[in-house]
Amino acid sequence: LLSARRCLLARANDETPPKPDDPTPDDLFGNKNQVCAPFTCAKPYVAIAKWPLGITSDGCLGALAGQSGMSGMNYKHIDHCCHMKNACYQICNSNKQTCDSDLKKCMKKSCEDLPGLDPDALASMTEEEVAKEKENCDRVKGIVDLLGNMGGCKEREALQRKSCECVEKTKLESKMERVLRNFYKKYNPEGVDKVPA
Repeated sequence: LLSARRCLLARANDETPPKPDDPTPDDLFGNKNQVCAPFTCAKPYVAIAKWPLGITSDGCLGALAGQSGMSGMNYKHIDHCCHMKNACYQICNSNKQTCDSDLKKCMKKSCEDLPGLDPDALASMTEEEVAKEKENCDRVKGIVDLLGNMGGCKEREALQRKSCECVEKTKLESKMERVLRNFYKKYNPEGVDKVPA
């Protein structure tokens, strides 16, 4: 918990200048090596997560929505991976490259394990049927990965503006502790005493 607090404080004190508003080719078409600027505040304010967190996700549907020929795609094996990535983007001062890397790892493993199938149904499938299911999963995974890169940093930056707020630097630690305590109260009441009052 202490290391998490130190990490949040370090990120909140990051004074990297904000990115210009004019879109670059990377913003429009994506670049896997693109580094997105952190959410920043004017001095003497610093960024911290809003409460309530308000994290939302439509899974992989958002990446495929509106794309021609995608309506019949089955992304049941990797939908939880997209939920994880969408949530990661909404954590104040999260790292886009880390979120994207975790998404790729999750999708790769899921297309190997096929978690969207009932174990009994999977056991009754022939080798050819399993191979076909994995092939279809890999195809959808590739499309989600491709579409996820389009737009560059814009999606993440919009979510960061929704998820972060600016507070006075002198009030950062008390505000952060309040957010953590509220989180514990809602999701793990037994652990709320881990956070200093």
